[in-house]
Amino acid sequence: MNLELWTSFSKKKNSTAHPAVGTGNTVFVKLKDNTSVLHPVFELVSNYAPSCKYAYVPDFGRFYFVEDIEYDTGSTWNLRLTCDPLATFMSVIGNYEGMIKRCSDLSYYNPMIRDELNPPEETITTSSRSDVFGDLFADICYILTLAASAEHFYSSDTKSGFCRSYCLTPTQMVQVAKKFLDLNFLQQLANEFDNPMECVVSCKYVPVKRSEIVGPTPTNEPIYVGGQDLEASADLVEHRFVAKTVSVTLPNKPQGVGSNTFCDAEPYTTLQAYLPFVGVVPIDYGVVRATWALNVRVCVDVLTGDIVYYIYSDASYTELCATYTGNCASDCPITASGWSAKSYVGGAIAVIGGTALTIGTVASGGALGAVLGGIGAMVRGIGSMAKGAEIHTQVNGSISSALGAQVHTAIIVRMFYKAPVHALTDGSYTFGLPCNKYGKVSSHAGFLLMENPSISIDGTDAERDMINNYMSSGFYYE
Repeated sequence: MNLELWTSFSKKKNSTAHPAVGTGNTVFVKLKDNTSVLHPVFELVSNYAPSCKYAYVPDFGRFYFVEDIEYDTGSTWNLRLTCDPLATFMSVIGNYEGMIKRCSDLSYYNPMIRDELNPPEETITTSSRSDVFGDLFADICYILTLAASAEHFYSSDTKSGFCRSYCLTPTQMVQVAKKFLDLNFLQQLANEFDNPMECVVSCKYVPVKRSEIVGPTPTNEPIYVGGQDLEASADLVEHRFVAKTVSVTLPNKPQGVGSNTFCDAEPYTTLQAYLPFVGVVPIDYGVVRATWALNVRVCVDVLTGDIVYYIYSDASYTELCATYTGNCASDCPITASGWSAKSYVGGAIAVIGGTALTIGTVASGGALGAVLGGIGAMVRGIGSMAKGAEIHTQVNGSISSALGAQVHTAIIVRMFYKAPVHALTDGSYTFGLPCNKYGKVSSHAGFLLMENPSISIDGTDAERDMINNYMSSGFYYE
């Protein structure tokens, strides 16, 4: 019988490639007894050692690898062949349709699927980008909320209700403090209240831009506490809730500006953001992938200092994906009992109308002029209301104190990137890239990995199993 041999053809063992029939050297051989179609042995008569690498047996209709060439006797040589089922049934394999898990054909590459076969290296590189909230955290303001007689409010006022909230500069706060040091003034308040400081609902140190709180046309009016004039004036809090939006462009993608590969996602690329008055928080990569920007809206309650960051996945700020909370205010209790309850100082006792009168030590670091104590704890009336109004929605790492005014007031985004062990160009041809699409094998090229293939061929069960194993473990269609 005839055997077609090639002496210079080379190919991958798990490849469908084969030379064109009729381009090799045709020789006459004899099939030895007790050999199989999958592993036939042929006798070849030649005066010299045959030099051949690949073969085709027309009678079998199969391609073969030349596994070994053995000298027999005289001028007889034994050619041991092994069937190449991928090349033999290439057309059937090409027409097979199924789920393709991996493929080196970049036109079918799905960059959103994590590549489990390409782990990240240990080397970490970082880059960062920052942006500010239009100087939102730019000023030092004191938000003083007082209870005052309604007769001192404008009849048209509907903002404050029972209480009045003022936005004071440090200079204005000093004027208020001086009045609280006036014993005659304190006695007048004592005639109206068991504890004069019950008129003070809250005093907050807030590093928020003043113009955002009082508005473009501030309303300035005299400050009253109880029924008494403090002989000072300040702007009313016009906007209790101050909100800003910003879109922070992220650093360049690891593989370049136009990159869109699995390397842009975890575990190769991770993101962290520093949010003022909250701290460093992790950012889900999926939130920023669409716009490659951190779209943030921040809202501050200037009466409590509560701050909430809203993270959106779109530039229109409609797709809310995450929130982070903290506090940017520092309490400035007026009474010594208030400071003690906050663990700022020890006890300070004073008695009005009794045998002793003591003005408490200044404990606010210059923020407030005096601390008056000993007139009763703030546990009744408006004092109780004030305690209940102190809302704190904080998370671990939140920066909430006077120190917060000194923190970095810009959002800082940092990207941590670990390069893949295999380069994309090398890895794509070595073991393909994530594909996970249903399709026809012949529509693809290069390395393919099929999910649960079941080929139908006009061959033996052994050949069918071999092809299915190749397709499920990875093969080259070429």
